[in-house]
Amino acid sequence: MSPSGPSSFLLIESCLKCAHRDSGLFCHLPNSALHAMMSAREGRMYPKGALICQEGQPAKGVFVLCSGKALLSTTTPDGHTTVLREAEPGEIIGISAVLGGTPYKATAEVMEQCQLNFIEKQEFLKMLQENAVMGSRVVEQILHDSGHSCTELALVEISGTVREKLAQLLLRWAKHPMHVLKKKRNEIPFRVTANHGEIAHMTGATAEEVEEALKEFQKKKWLKIDGTTWSVLNQTAMEGISVEIGKSGHRV
Repeated sequence: MSPSGPSSFLLIESCLKCAHRDSGLFCHLPNSALHAMMSAREGRMYPKGALICQEGQPAKGVFVLCSGKALLSTTTPDGHTTVLREAEPGEIIGISAVLGGTPYKATAEVMEQCQLNFIEKQEFLKMLQENAVMGSRVVEQILHDSGHSCTELALVEISGTVREKLAQLLLRWAKHPMHVLKKKRNEIPFRVTANHGEIAHMTGATAEEVEEALKEFQKKKWLKIDGTTWSVLNQTAMEGISVEIGKSGHRV
């Protein structure tokens, strides 16, 4: 049984024709595996702000993110919420919990309208047993999740300044650039749907400190912000201050 929530509604009807098939971390699969996934999936649309799954809830299945973005967060022992990372199209949410037989380890909240394929736990485990390639993709996803989570948590814990940590975060996001027809040389455009408060969680700062640092980057022409399209204009300058983080005591 799938979790209660939004009604079924599928925009990307075929995984075989999905634009994220080749670039997605999990969905780069042979046709036979994709056919198996399509037969077991339940397509769902989630509006911005909706919860896909919640930390501590029983893991009833996994969610393959087809479009949109989701913010993954967890609660610390002292009750504070820590943002882990953004999940992007082609990733699976809830995979570690399903494989480990534990409750969901993080809360996933929709940052922009998402289409997801829900696959019930037993169906998903059966597919892994029958398809070796899918199993290898799952391993890659788990390693990816672990690396990103540790990296984002490290940003909160390090003793660098807000501008140093923010530069580091922006450079990481810029590693996944957007395809823009008209852009200047050395300009790296990427999409950001997180607000200042969410970015503050990722860097251990306040929303006001993030806003001030972003204004500084724009004034120095290191960064350009146009709605959800952000562009690194001076990668060298940002790398220069982000390197200082390593000298301040990076604890991963």
